[in-house]
Amino acid sequence: MARGTSRNRTHNGIRTRFLDQVSIAAFRPADLLTQEVANYLALNSTFYGDTTTQSGSGVNYDELGRIDGESHVIFRNVNIAPIPEAISDPGNGAYDVYINGLFLEKTAFVTNYPQNSNNDVVLKINNASASLENNLDSRDLLTITGKLNPITP
Repeated sequence: MARGTSRNRTHNGIRTRFLDQVSIAAFRPADLLTQEVANYLALNSTFYGDTTTQSGSGVNYDELGRIDGESHVIFRNVNIAPIPEAISDPGNGAYDVYINGLFLEKTAFVTNYPQNSNNDVVLKINNASASLENNLDSRDLLTITGKLNPITP
């Protein structure tokens, strides 16, 4: 039996329906993957905190040895990448932060942080939520990785 290209056919007792390109045009995933979306999805940049900006406001310790208050750091010459319309906002999932190589839980980020500030990204951390024993200082190495764009100064 010759195989044709008909829209409805039976082969070996199985009936198959083929949809034409016009019928499925609205459901093509490739149409959603614009260059802007592809560039956003490919972003996975790493930047280091400016050690001269790292400090905190904590002064008291709890029974577990965690310091209260907040710490902050500035990542220079970088901005959070704008999210294309075709993608849902990943929120804090767009980036990961590490303090001295240890992953910082996203629940330790102060609400609405990290955020762009001119040509930099500012991050504020709740010290107790991050289980920090001290405020951030110039001896800490902070890195941020994710959907970030470098800014040329």
